[in-house]
Amino acid sequence: MSLAEARDAASALRRQVREGADPVAERRKARKVVPSFETAARNCYEALKSIADTAALRRDNHEAIDACEQQAAKAKQPVRCTIRMRYRQP
Repeated sequence: MSLAEARDAASALRRQVREGADPVAERRKARKVVPSFETAARNCYEALKSIADTAALRRDNHEAIDACEQQAAKAKQPVRCTIRMRYRQP
């Protein structure tokens, strides 16, 4: 960046401040926040857990889900079906 470009950038920032903006806060907002390893690991665990829970729900209720899919295919429109949930110990 040349000296002239730096002066122009500084002038633009001063103008923003006079107009009530906070260029430093805007720059901080624009930065991408990188999560800590712990946060990323927890997010990954929760996502995988929901996938596993969905797979277990499908496995536990496959007969009801298959019958519902067949009804919808036969009717050629969405149908409302009920499945039973099993309580699982945490």
